[in-house]
Amino acid sequence: MASSGSSNFTVSRNEIINLGFEMAGIKGQGFALSAADISTAAMLLNLIVKQWQGKSDFAPGLKVWSRKRAYLFPNTNTSSYSLGPSGDHFTATYYSTTLDANEAIGQTTLSVTSTANMTAADYIGIRCNDNSIHWSTISSFVTNDTVTIAAALTVAANSGATVYHYTTKAPMPLNIISARRKDTSNGETVMDPMLVEEYEAITNKANDGSPSRFLYERGITNGTMKFDLEPTDTTEIYQITYLRPIEDFDAATDTPDYPQEWYRPLVGQLGMDACVWRGKPVPPELKLYRDEALAMAGNVDPDNQIMFFQPEL
Repeated sequence: MASSGSSNFTVSRNEIINLGFEMAGIKGQGFALSAADISTAAMLLNLIVKQWQGKSDFAPGLKVWSRKRAYLFPNTNTSSYSLGPSGDHFTATYYSTTLDANEAIGQTTLSVTSTANMTAADYIGIRCNDNSIHWSTISSFVTNDTVTIAAALTVAANSGATVYHYTTKAPMPLNIISARRKDTSNGETVMDPMLVEEYEAITNKANDGSPSRFLYERGITNGTMKFDLEPTDTTEIYQITYLRPIEDFDAATDTPDYPQEWYRPLVGQLGMDACVWRGKPVPPELKLYRDEALAMAGNVDPDNQIMFFQPEL
């Protein structure tokens, strides 16, 4: 007898909803939920997801699952950065090339060494002669080594200057675990987190230098990362390890953005929340199911798991 050879079992949003409602005694087997019930159940399920992702002392194994790495591009005269989909230049994957000619102020057509991995509408940053990074987006490609950008250069940049480009900004971090400055030789310098009181005690937040401390404040769409100094070296890139948000259940066929051991707790918790919504007592066996499933999933030891960061392709 052979085993399946697969380990990719998953469930869909509506399968979780149907099973949870059946275990709660709200839905009978073989009976379909109304569209209104499914809509409410999906909202309840997303409320569970959002609450579980944010509780700092809850489910350390789940926190390991949601760890990601992204890169922040510092700029001169700036000690505060917005991190998120509409924020500053913070991305999980970036590429770099160099200018292939001197480019003057006002230039929108740039000669580069390579356009590999570039696409139209990508973000593009050119390190200028004053050490600032001029950010724009790619408008079009003239040739294999020439691009046009939306915003003209405001500072000249010489041949050989570094050009960064990337496609997508990283999501707003729920929390920042660590931050490091990476130099051009891949040397790393750890930056330490600050308390709000420590940040407020900095009398001159416009001092120049190499940041050594940071404060992170989570927002609604974007978070704010503040440093103790305004960077002077834009050749350094800041490597940020953070907790990302868990993805929503939007469509009927969406699968959980959770490890497999968390499927049963989701089903049990949804069933309990559905009972509260319907104003009916929670069946004792359902609560026992949820408690046992939650305990088993929560006991997954993150210290014994291999740490890796899933590449953003």
